Amino acid sequence: QPFWLDKRLEIPSKDLTASNIESALGYDKKFGWDAPEWYLNPLDFSGKLLNKTFNHIGSPLNRFLFKRRYQRSNFWKETLEALQEVDMIFACGIFPALLARLSSKPYVLYAYGGDIRFLRGQEPVPSAWKDRAYHSVTRRLAKDAYENALGVGFSYTKNIYCLQRSDAPEINFTNSFLLPFPAFSFEERSYKPQILKKKGVIRKSKINVLIPSRIDFHVKGHDKLLKAMMKLPSNHRFHFIFLGWGKDLKGFTKKIAKSPLLDSVTVLGGMLSRPLLWDCMHECDLVIDQFSLGCLGTSALETLGMGKPLMMWVDSEKCGYPKVPPIFNCSSEEEIFDTFMRILREEVDLKRLGDRGRSWALKYHGNDIFVDALKGVL
Repeated sequence: QPFWLDKRLEIPSKDLTASNIESALGYDKKFGWDAPEWYLNPLDFSGKLLNKTFNHIGSPLNRFLFKRRYQRSNFWKETLEALQEVDMIFACGIFPALLARLSSKPYVLYAYGGDIRFLRGQEPVPSAWKDRAYHSVTRRLAKDAYENALGVGFSYTKNIYCLQRSDAPEINFTNSFLLPFPAFSFEERSYKPQILKKKGVIRKSKINVLIPSRIDFHVKGHDKLLKAMMKLPSNHRFHFIFLGWGKDLKGFTKKIAKSPLLDSVTVLGGMLSRPLLWDCMHECDLVIDQFSLGCLGTSALETLGMGKPLMMWVDSEKCGYPKVPPIFNCSSEEEIFDTFMRILREEVDLKRLGDRGRSWALKYHGNDIFVDALKGVL
């Protein structure tokens, strides 16, 4: 949805509860976005409906399940009609992967962290039997879509992995290739963003820390971050700024409200679109991502690309890098706390670390690196 990159807006937490694609696609109209002429919203498409047999799907059971899903979701028909006009599909996410599989066109998939956990059975399974059945069918079809892709790109290595469960089975794709996520080359800006300052969030003489990820104890490891924050001395100079969304938002705010950290933490009202998030990153002194996954995600690469110091956990061996990127590399409560204390004692130069991070990001994830990798499959 390019409007997330085009529109400067803040989505309140209450508007993020909708999980169906139709609601998500309606955001562009809700927030008054003028779409470019090349953009197609399936909800607005009124082409001739397809009558496909999906014989290109090998397994009869998979063919039946794909057809049932196709028949039960009207907008898929319009989208598939539009896809017949293209030569190749580049899809990101589970449901776009299913659409690509249905299209009978050659396609390349890009796997996000959530997709990987879902494919490996590491996401929570719903309790209701109907939801469990839906979850199981979706996972079966997603694996079929990934296994029949022309290529599968990952933001780390060819080996799909997740360190949260060492006994989780690997998923092998014979067509997989390394497609690094591009780290945008943020140039020096001619203006200084004032988003957080105007909100009264940025505090002078404090070390303003932005946590752009959703609040999630299990996936992001924010429980370890919270425990480390609780151990800080009362005269610490940190000001922590969280985005107000995520499954553990309520539990997090409840713990903060009963702790000495109350005056040192600001929780914003929801999720920010990318331009607004980038401005907030620029205003802060340090960005914190996650401590459980061991790999670089979108926000982390954007942080490195703009030259801001980053604290998170990266497993260089699993990610395929020669060595750990120039970041504050932490994976435990103790390591996070020790890093905070090093910063308070001014044992590290935050600006120099940010500059080194930017150089590293352009070396391994620059736009030219991404394009060269993409050419490899075309």
